[in-house]
Amino acid sequence: MIETVQQGLEAEGFKVSTAKLCKWFEVPRKSYYYKSVKAKPKLQERFVEPIKEMIEENPLFGYRTVAHLLGFNKNTVQRIFQIKRWQVRQRPIGFRPRVDEMDFVGAKWIIPAQRMKARRPHVIYLPDQAMDIMIALKTCAGGSNFILPSRYEGDKGMSNNTLNRVITVTVEHAKKKDLPLDDFTVHDLRRTGSTLLHEAGFNTDWIEKCLAHEQKGVRAVYNKAEYADQRKDMLQQWANMVDAWIAGKEITPIHRPTRAAA
Repeated sequence: MIETVQQGLEAEGFKVSTAKLCKWFEVPRKSYYYKSVKAKPKLQERFVEPIKEMIEENPLFGYRTVAHLLGFNKNTVQRIFQIKRWQVRQRPIGFRPRVDEMDFVGAKWIIPAQRMKARRPHVIYLPDQAMDIMIALKTCAGGSNFILPSRYEGDKGMSNNTLNRVITVTVEHAKKKDLPLDDFTVHDLRRTGSTLLHEAGFNTDWIEKCLAHEQKGVRAVYNKAEYADQRKDMLQQWANMVDAWIAGKEITPIHRPTRAAA
């Protein structure tokens, strides 16, 4: 502003010093003479590249999940997200499980293609324990089509923040009791399940199919098996294993050779 006024006065034949103009308009001279120069933020590639690779492969991951999985400081990851203007892809509206997707007779949850990342329908076979939980949740849903409805709006699903808060509180209680439980995310539950099922000796193809991880390359062209029977049996044994661990017992899974259901 000062410079524009000064140039206008000079054009009309009046020469007024910058100091005087600053005094007239009550503008501190240092704000005119010393303009701050904001340096371009520096980013360390050793952080940027792994983060970029992870969110390209998993576009639904937020900065907290990325930081936890990579072992980086979450504030550092958040700052990189902001500087790079990386946005987390929003899940489709109504991503939470719905009553009309549940087959309570066949004991399975059928997720439609439009709500899957790979745009293919996915079937989750539910063990007896999971069916008991699903039936109880449906009863508590109060007529909502969502298995886990919002607390105040029955036509909406439970928010991500609610589940994250449950995990946070669980970890806090465990630490107060000196129990060996580290911080974890929702995605860690999938990774833990996969790891323990592999350690128990179950087939990798069955496990990957349960996680909706599709094969790639030539093998994917020729192998179209869904492993329905194997997945049902494996997930029932997984539920039994979890129950046994809760009760402080050991259990040895039985690997039954069943045919693949295409």
